[in-house]
Amino acid sequence: MNLMRLQSGLVGLLLLPLLLACTQEPKEQGYTKDYQTNFTALWTILDEGYCFFDDKLPAAGDTTWSDLKEIYTPLVQRCQSEDEFFDLMVELMCHLKDGHVNLFAPFDVGGWDFRKGARYCLDSRIRNLYLQPHVRRAGSIYYTPITYNGHAADSIGYMVISSFSSSISLTHLHAVFTRLAHCRGLIIDMRSNGGGLLTNADRLASVLIPSDTVVGYMSTKTGPGHQDFGPLKEIKLSRAPISWQRPTVILVDRGTYSAANSLVAYVKGTTRHVLFMGDRTGGGGGLPRSSELPNGWWLRYSSSRMYDAQQHSIEAGIEPHIIQEQTDEATAQQQDALIERAITILLAATK
Repeated sequence: MNLMRLQSGLVGLLLLPLLLACTQEPKEQGYTKDYQTNFTALWTILDEGYCFFDDKLPAAGDTTWSDLKEIYTPLVQRCQSEDEFFDLMVELMCHLKDGHVNLFAPFDVGGWDFRKGARYCLDSRIRNLYLQPHVRRAGSIYYTPITYNGHAADSIGYMVISSFSSSISLTHLHAVFTRLAHCRGLIIDMRSNGGGLLTNADRLASVLIPSDTVVGYMSTKTGPGHQDFGPLKEIKLSRAPISWQRPTVILVDRGTYSAANSLVAYVKGTTRHVLFMGDRTGGGGGLPRSSELPNGWWLRYSSSRMYDAQQHSIEAGIEPHIIQEQTDEATAQQQDALIERAITILLAATK
């Protein structure tokens, strides 16, 4: 199984606000640590509330969610400790291969590693060189015209957004794009952005879209059945007061997930001046909610399905226009292969 153990208590604390920001369901049963009771509660919550069974464990597949209940019931009965039970439940959840399905206990946080098997696209130490020596920061956006590696005369702007956990306001975006207004092209680095606030994706996309438009769709779970969904609802964005329509390359990789994945979907399906480069994004196309188990642990899971402007699911990730990895040669020369290729593309597009 693909099992990701987040061993630091600090990680759990950082994730807790995101967990509590999701739609929550109150605990209906009394408190109990009984393993079988908590297993049944976890299985039932996912059975009735999870939104991607048709994609992950279809009824016609080799193994169904009901099959897994039969398989794991005797394993639960053999559990001798909380830690063993926790690990077993995370193993069960990893069958869904969904980074939004997480179990939060006081001693650990567990879930599926959506980065497994990814191409090597980012050396953070080398990336930081491209922000020097005059980096500015607006909220969680780091930005500068690129001067590193002899690019001072190229007039290419560079933005790094490594997380959507903190709010990015239109004021922040106005400050950034105003100060990069002299640049002929732009690189937006979204590599290893694991998501956060969906409103950040909305605001950044609103600067890049050419006009008010439908950027995607959402379908919400309406009942306990695996096919109980409401109709597709449009996700519409209005173009922001400040707009960037010059040639742009957005760098992505398997760590580009959740709200960052939504940003990719919004922009890729509605613009012509933006290219995406790197690796397929990690996905995370389900809007999460959370429920409490009888033992006080919290279960987070995807409950609403999101689609791009062409009504394609974005749960499994989005392919970039250009596949590009970080190379050994570039690393040896203290260069970022993706940034260097993006600069070449932008210079050619702005001759």
